[in-house]
Amino acid sequence: MRILVPMSKKERGRGDESPYLQALLAGGARPDELAPLAPGEALPAAFDGLLLTGGADVDPGRYGEANRASSSDIERDAMDFALIEQALQAQIPVFAICRGMQVLNVALGGSLYQDLLDDEATARSHRAPERAALVHEIEVVSPHARLHALIPSPCPVNSLHHQAVRNPAPRLEVTARSSGDGIVEGLEPDFPYPWLLAVQWHPEELRHDPVQRRLFETFVNACR
Repeated sequence: MRILVPMSKKERGRGDESPYLQALLAGGARPDELAPLAPGEALPAAFDGLLLTGGADVDPGRYGEANRASSSDIERDAMDFALIEQALQAQIPVFAICRGMQVLNVALGGSLYQDLLDDEATARSHRAPERAALVHEIEVVSPHARLHALIPSPCPVNSLHHQAVRNPAPRLEVTARSSGDGIVEGLEPDFPYPWLLAVQWHPEELRHDPVQRRLFETFVNACR
């Protein structure tokens, strides 16, 4: 088994200390099953799972807007979009986190708020100073969602983003929203697919919580 973990060059430089890799290990993966990848490195011909990680904003040009509030990484975008296309064509399990959910949504035809406060999507900042602080709750809004079977609802989560899904892609269903302001916190496919889950919070930072670790355990098992 090989789980591909594309990430920024900075995160890639952390090596085994990356919270994403640590969360996958906590979820049952072996070290030799994880394949971190940074922009500029050769894309693999095949893999068994794709973990889309956090990082810089998606280039607004990807969803037809001028850049107003984004700090994007064009090289990272190219890598992630190519891997998403490859994974979906091969029906490989995909777990998308924060930027990962946003880039997945854009890749399938959706759009983003470039900045939640500037775009007046909410009056509450979703960018907390502490990575593991539980700062708001999310509610699973679809009883048929995979997420409904994995976490309680409402569920306290951390929050480290200033962008979010504006218009969900036509092939994706909103399965979770933040309590109080309704920001999209979960997406899943509305078409038959073996395993695909996207969340806006950062469960890798909460990997010691059995509830959050369950997301990685289920993903690793799907990759097997």
